[in-house]
Amino acid sequence: MTIDEAQAIIDKTKTVYTAGVDRMYDGLTLIKKYHDGISYAVGHDQIWCGVGFEKSVSKMSVKDVRAMAEMGWFESEGSWSRFV
Repeated sequence: MTIDEAQAIIDKTKTVYTAGVDRMYDGLTLIKKYHDGISYAVGHDQIWCGVGFEKSVSKMSVKDVRAMAEMGWFESEGSWSRFV
C-alpha cells in the first residue's frame, strides 16, 4: 500500500475518540504486529510511533490501516500518530 492509498483510507474513515487509552494501546499493538523494536515519542497531548509511516503502511493490509484510522491514528511528521 502507498502513502496516498493509506491517507485516503484515513481521510474517509470515521474516527471514534472515546476509550482513548484502549484505542491508543490497540494501535501500538497493531503497529508492533508489523515491526519489532519500535520507539515512541510523546508530546503534551500526542504520541508518535518511531517507525516511518511509509515503511509501516507498505506492509499493512487495508483492514489494518482502516482499523488504525478508526482508533484515531493518522500520519504526522512521517509517523503514525494519535492524540492522547
